[in-house]
Amino acid sequence: MNALFLRLSLIGLFLWLAVMTTSHAQTADTSRPAPVGRFPVIRQDLPADTIRPDVVEYDTLSADTPVDTVSLSDSANAKIRKIIPKRAALLSLALPGLGQYYNGQIWKIPLIYAGFTTFGILISKFNGDYVEFLSAYEVAYSKPGTNPVLKKAVVASRNLELDLNQLQRGTEFYRRWRDYNYIFTALFWALNVVDANVTAHLKTFDISDSLTLRYNPVVIPSTVGMVPGISLTLSFRK
Repeated sequence: MNALFLRLSLIGLFLWLAVMTTSHAQTADTSRPAPVGRFPVIRQDLPADTIRPDVVEYDTLSADTPVDTVSLSDSANAKIRKIIPKRAALLSLALPGLGQYYNGQIWKIPLIYAGFTTFGILISKFNGDYVEFLSAYEVAYSKPGTNPVLKKAVVASRNLELDLNQLQRGTEFYRRWRDYNYIFTALFWALNVVDANVTAHLKTFDISDSLTLRYNPVVIPSTVGMVPGISLTLSFRK
């Protein structure tokens, strides 16, 4: 008797769960948020199961929707239009930093002159060492004898007595690095000109909607058959 009662209870429990599951599936879930984006939105004034294509509305962006763009003032646009890359390059060639001032990047001028100051200090140091070693070399060279090891002279700044070979190597070393820094200074000057020219080009580069790039899949004929590819089209609109 107890076993029969238990079986009937389990059957009743299964039937109750089946009914509750079916009724819950048929009930609309109103707690979930509405879809966002280009998904169909069902009009609430129509009864269920009467949705037709002509009564489906879409959540689309209207023409009045603001676009995430950065707008410049008229004075800023006027200054940008007046910038000429060639003029910026010539100004920096005539005087380092002048092209950067023309481009409105005054903060670069102290960096440029800090670089030239560094090269000037190095040139002065290496040239002073070169002159000192050269003078000591001339003194040692003028001494009598043919053995270069015995012909010595004192380098005053280092308080060292060096022979002729050591003085010659020191003279060549400091002369070489003095000349290297002359080259580095010229390259830095050229870099200053390139920076002014490139910056002027970037400031006047057109990033408006008048430039349009479209790409489409294409099939290209070749010697081995038809090959898939991509076609790029750049349109300029005025």
